Amino acid sequence: MKSPLPKILHTLAEKPLIDWVLDTVALLDISKTIIVVGHNREKVIKHISNRSDIGSFDFAVQEELLGTADAVKRALPKLPAQGDVFVLCGDVPLLQAETLKRLLSLHKKTSAAATILTAILENPSGYGRIVRSADNSVEKIVEHRDASDDELKIREINSGTYVFELAQLRKAIALVKNDNAQAEFYLTDVIHILRESFRMRISAISVKNHWEIEGINSKKQLAEMEKYLEEF
Repeated sequence: MKSPLPKILHTLAEKPLIDWVLDTVALLDISKTIIVVGHNREKVIKHISNRSDIGSFDFAVQEELLGTADAVKRALPKLPAQGDVFVLCGDVPLLQAETLKRLLSLHKKTSAAATILTAILENPSGYGRIVRSADNSVEKIVEHRDASDDELKIREINSGTYVFELAQLRKAIALVKNDNAQAEFYLTDVIHILRESFRMRISAISVKNHWEIEGINSKKQLAEMEKYLEEF
């Protein structure tokens, strides 16, 4: 964002991005919410601590930005041994509570170890593709750079929003390695481990409106979302 202000504290329609997400979480029947904080966390914690529902939240610290799987790992000690956990992004403000309820419903109905929220895009370039099996479960997520010609034709993409069965998540995340160009631990590798090593089912459901899964990574994207809300 080229700003000293943490990204999730930038405002959309005069409300910080993180508050959009936490307000959505507040509409769900969730027993505990862990917010993973890292760089410039003092400002984030101070802002969230001013919320009237601060008692619903706890914080986990990611000292080094070592990837999405590492961020989730920081939160796990604060979560119950059993149950299901949503993994949400703090910079995806328009995700709806009803969509998350649909995600959890499919997760339970299919007895999945993990369920992925996806979107079907006209131009999926750059996104990880969802490759489905004959039974409609997820076979794998293929990153754009690794996709075959046929896989590049797939328009269903990974949004980065998930629900996991906690016991299976704990086992799989312990096996994630950082032997990649960025030396980071990726949450998508958990999906691969659950499917390939544990032979667990991975389900997926698509959003009806792709704006729900749009993340904010620049002031340009923030302005585009402001425009969308004005016209909506």
